[in-house]
Amino acid sequence: MKSVLRCAVVLCAIASMANAGVIFPFQRITSNTPDGWVPSFTLEVSEYGNGVLFTFSNLGPYDGSIMAAYFDDTTYLTNGDVLPTTGVDFHMEGEQISFGPKPKYNSVSPGDLPGGNTVGFTANPALSSDADGNPSNGVNPGETLDIAFELLTGDYDDVIAAIRAQTLVAGIHVQDLGPDGQFSDSFTVHAPVPGALVLGGIGVVATAFMRRRLS
Repeated sequence: MKSVLRCAVVLCAIASMANAGVIFPFQRITSNTPDGWVPSFTLEVSEYGNGVLFTFSNLGPYDGSIMAAYFDDTTYLTNGDVLPTTGVDFHMEGEQISFGPKPKYNSVSPGDLPGGNTVGFTANPALSSDADGNPSNGVNPGETLDIAFELLTGDYDDVIAAIRAQTLVAGIHVQDLGPDGQFSDSFTVHAPVPGALVLGGIGVVATAFMRRRLS
C-alpha cells in the first residue's frame, strides 16, 4: 500500500512539472551596479485561460526591487491585468488609480526601459506597468509579480516561440541595488531555461523515491 502511495506522489510531482510554464532567465543590459550585488530574476510564462500569464520572480539573494516591467511586442499581447500579490503594488499604464471628481490614471515612469535602446528594445506603452513609488511596493527578494494578458493573435505556443526568437521581449527596471541601494539597472529576457532542467527535476523526484524504497 505504501508503495502505491509513493508512486502516486511521484506521478503527481511529474504531472505538476509537466503543467508548469516555461521559465526564462534575465540578462543585465546596463552596468551600474557593482558585480556581486546583483540579484537573480526569472520570468515564467504559463497558460492563463485563453491568454498568457507572466510571472516575474525576484530570487535574491541581494537587495533590489523590480520597479517597472516592459514588453517589446505589438503582435500578441493586449489588455494586461496585474493580479493581486502580497507586498507588491503595481499598476498598468493608464490604469485608474484614484477615483472621485478628479480621477488619476497611472503613467509608467520611465516610459521606456532605460538602456533598452542599446539592445534594440522598444517598449509598447500599453503593455507597461510599474510599482507605486517606493521600492517597498516593488518586487523584492522572495516576491513575484503576475501580469495576465489576453492575446491579439496566436496562442500560448506562439508566444513561447516568439520569446525564444526574441521577437517578443520582456524587460524589467530594478532599483534599490547595491550596498546602499543607490544603483539601478535594466534587464531583458534572453534565453529559455533548457527543457533538460525539467527532466532533471523529474529525475530528482524519481531518484528520491527509489532511494526510499531501497532503504
